[in-house]
Order: sequence, then structure tokens, then C-alpha cells
Amino acid sequence: MSIENRYELGPRLWTEGGVEAYVALDTDSGEPVSAFLFPRARTAAPHALAAFQQLGRRLSTLSHPSLLEVLSIGVADGVGYLIAADIEGTPFARLLERADRPSLGQLLETVPGLLDGLALGHAAGFHHGKLGAERVYLSEGHAVLVGFGLVQLERALEYGAYQLDLGNEDRVGRDRAAVAALSGALVASGAARPSSPAARVTKPPVVAAAPAAPPTPALAPAPVAPPPHAAVAVAPRVAAVPARAQAPIGGPRPPASRAPLPVQRAASLALAPVAPPRAPAPRTAPPPPVGMPMVQRAAIGAAQAQAKRFPADFEDETTGYGRRFGAAPSAPWSMSAQLLAICSVTLAMAILILTTA
Repeated sequence: MSIENRYELGPRLWTEGGVEAYVALDTDSGEPVSAFLFPRARTAAPHALAAFQQLGRRLSTLSHPSLLEVLSIGVADGVGYLIAADIEGTPFARLLERADRPSLGQLLETVPGLLDGLALGHAAGFHHGKLGAERVYLSEGHAVLVGFGLVQLERALEYGAYQLDLGNEDRVGRDRAAVAALSGALVASGAARPSSPAARVTKPPVVAAAPAAPPTPALAPAPVAPPPHAAVAVAPRVAAVPARAQAPIGGPRPPASRAPLPVQRAASLALAPVAPPRAPAPRTAPPPPVGMPMVQRAAIGAAQAQAKRFPADFEDETTGYGRRFGAAPSAPWSMSAQLLAICSVTLAMAILILTTA
């Protein structure tokens, strides 16, 4: 049987669902290829055949070493077909049964490339759906996935819909779980038996070592007598530091005196009663120093009286206090305050002259 008078079908590889896999030969190039036939296309509607070919063309754009390259897709004599590259190598299902299979490390090294190819196909909207050890082939040191996207092509012929599984975590998760199960089967098979007879390591027999001779006791050096009339320095006696009391084994420990932790100290401060704030004491003007001349005392008294009347304009520069009553330092006196102070001092001096005359 030939397809499009170009691809000659050979022996059948397997049949699963509505898909048949064959070994074929490209008569134009003389190279072997693989052919996947879809007999359901005989009864498919025209729009279903169009969706099938559209999905096949999108699948042919994927290029990865772990995915079979799609060469051609179409419908001939009522049968849908997909021509892909030749399936080379041995399926993992047969490798697990052979004693001369590659080592476990070589098989596990192919898993990252397989996952990379799956990620590329999942990003394009395709999935495998039936991934297993019989659909993964070991070819030239890397894993090749056979049958990727065939489930969606079969679904397009059955339902007549062009559907991509973009963002379908359920089907993507099934493919990843199948790879994880395959990795577990490889590990279990590698732990059950070695990969080849050459990989077995024969350990040398353990020989009991001869008993060692008992050690010779060391002789203590003979004491050397000090020479006559030699001065012997005697170190001063130092009072022994009393040892810390140790609790008996199994008994209670002595109480340890240590400063409270910062957290404990902060908690105790937070729970301590807070005293009410004290009311600030009223500020009063200090009395004039004792022993001042009467004129200076009169001037200070006049200034204090002026401060009580005009506190915003008062600043004591005579005694050096430099602050107003109940406020921060202010600007120099105003003109009215200066005139009032001069008049007060002049009046005090006149009274003093009259009383002394």
C-alpha cells in the first residue's frame, strides 16, 4: 500500500485508538520514514478534515531533538495520514528488560531533554496524552518522544474542531507525571540489578589484621637533686577561687542569677504603673541680688514691672538672664519699653538726690 504514490507502507508498529503506526519508505529520497494513519477520516466531515490538516501544519512547525519531525500531512483515498521522520532506537520499555542496557546515569541524563521537548510542545498547545515507556525511544544518546499531538489530530477528525490545549494544566500535568513515573521506573530497575556484568565491582576479601603488641610502659625520669647552695624560688600562694556549685545528676539546678533579657525587661517596663505627669512649676522672676546700689535695684524693679505688663517685649540684659518669663529669648526692647525704663531710672535718681540733700 502506498500513500500519494510516494510513501510505501511496511510493517505495522502498533495500533492505539484510531491511529495506526507503520514503518514506511520515501520512494523519492529512498530514506525510511514513519507513517501514522487515521482511518476515521473516511467518515469525517469536510470541516473536520480542514481542522485536521490545519492542526497538522501547526504541529509541523515544532522542532526539537526529542520530538519527531513532521514531514507531510494530508488526506488520501479517504484516509488521513501524517508522515514523520524515521523512528530510530529502542523503546525504554525494552531497555528495562535487557541486561546489557546503558547505565542508569546515561538513561537519566535523557530526562531533562525529554522535559524540554514537552515544554516546547505544551507552549504550542499540544500534548501527548498516552506517554509511557513504550512511546519513548533511546536514539543516539537522547530520548525521542513518539506520538506527540496525535490525540488532538484524532479529536479534530471526530469532533470537527480545531482545538489547542493552551493553559490546560490537567493534560500538561499528566504528561509530566508520566515522565516522573518513567524516571522512577528507571531508578527502580537500576537499583534492582546492575546495567552490565562489567559494572559489578568485586570487593577484595577482608583480612583480619594481626593483633598489635602491647605498648611498652614509659619509664619516669629519675629525680634530679638540686645543686648545693642553690636558691629555690617559691611561688606565692594564691587563694583558690571557690568552685561554682554543681547540681547533682538528676537533681534540681541551683538558681542562676543573671540579668533579665531585653525582652523581659521591656515587658516589665511596659506593665509597670505609669506615674501621672507633674505639672510644670510656674516661673517667677528672680529677686534682685542683695548688695546692689539702690539705683540699679530700682532699674531692675522697673524692668520686672514692665515685663509683667508687656511680657513679649521684655528681655533682661542687665543681669544676664536672657529669657522672658515663660517664653524663649526675644528680640531687643521696643522703643516704648526703652523710654519707660529711662524715665523710671531718672525718677529713681531724682528721688535719691532729694532724699539725700
